[in-house]
Amino acid sequence: TSLFGNLYIQVNPLVTGYENWIRYVFAHEYHHTVWGNYWFMLHRGELDNKFIDSLVIDGEADSFAMELYPTLQPQWLFHLSEDEITCLWKERYSKIVNSTEVDYTTYMFGNEKQNIPWCAGYAVGYRLVQNYLAMSRKTIIEILKTKPEVLLCGLDTIRKI
Repeated sequence: TSLFGNLYIQVNPLVTGYENWIRYVFAHEYHHTVWGNYWFMLHRGELDNKFIDSLVIDGEADSFAMELYPTLQPQWLFHLSEDEITCLWKERYSKIVNSTEVDYTTYMFGNEKQNIPWCAGYAVGYRLVQNYLAMSRKTIIEILKTKPEVLLCGLDTIRKI
């Protein structure tokens, strides 16, 4: 968790291979701190608290961590097929990205009863960011200052990267 420049990482030493993930999680949460400082402190009031903000902050954080640790393949990003992600995007996520009234827990972490897979929002956000990076030819650092809505420009589907 990242709160106002403080990182809080819980480690479960009973999980096999947890040591491999500490650096990844730190990088992910560090990105949240930098992104949050830019948008919530330096540019306070410029975001409208839309759901796209949530998808982008986590998509960028995972993209940043993946650049640093490319051999790690987080299950929460890669457990869905490209077809499943495209379907989720078309049928659900593309319709709520501009909303300020979204059940964050349901759409980021999933909800079996609503047919939203585990951590679907993380997978969708990651693909959204990766798609924008490929289209814009910018780096993850360069897009940090890009308003989240811009990542939707020209995006009809989330393509396979």
